Amino acid sequence: MNRDAIEKSLAEAAPGAIFVVPKAPALCGQWQSVFGSDADARVDATLDLWRSFENVLPKFTTIQQKLLADIAAVRWRGLLYVAYFYRAPRGLWCFLGGMPLVDEAIAKGLETLPPTLYRFYRELHNGYFYAPNGSLGPLARFDRRPLDEIESDWGAQNDRQSEFEPLDEKVVMFWNGGPGYLALDEAGALGDDARAIIWWTDEPGEWSPFWPTLDAWMEIGLSQE
Repeated sequence: MNRDAIEKSLAEAAPGAIFVVPKAPALCGQWQSVFGSDADARVDATLDLWRSFENVLPKFTTIQQKLLADIAAVRWRGLLYVAYFYRAPRGLWCFLGGMPLVDEAIAKGLETLPPTLYRFYRELHNGYFYAPNGSLGPLARFDRRPLDEIESDWGAQNDRQSEFEPLDEKVVMFWNGGPGYLALDEAGALGDDARAIIWWTDEPGEWSPFWPTLDAWMEIGLSQE
């Protein structure tokens, strides 16, 4: 992959981000074994990490395997990320994945998440997102917020809003970059078969299976032209 194209993609997507030489212990968990090899080996090792989630993200992991061109370690706004560079019709798209929450104390409070999502945060990424606007992937732990903090056209929600109360117990896990959000009810422990709320800012929300919805939206985000 052309280095100039990668540098241009990062500069446009995450202004101020810099490439770094990744070293332990800054790299957490499984990422310590990914870097230090050529681009093909880095990509293969990264895709192997994602394959452990392909049972819940089959559509996304399939398109990811086709489009991932390279990865790099970058520092942006004081934090270390894995930068993903995907082939796109006009250049490269850049996504960022935060370091996983390998420390159990730091991950405390996420135990009620669906088990595979909890493992995603602990083993793969604390947030994974399209760098220009922070969308199209599971939000980082401290970027999640209650549904009642989302600016919405409450008039459009009135017909069904009571279905989803209390909104302060519904936590946004994903933003599609537009009017759509995906939220989970974290009042109690959830299984991988959990339902989520698709919350539109301009029309009534609806219940939907969490993983299939997340998978579909992540795939759409990566396949847009």
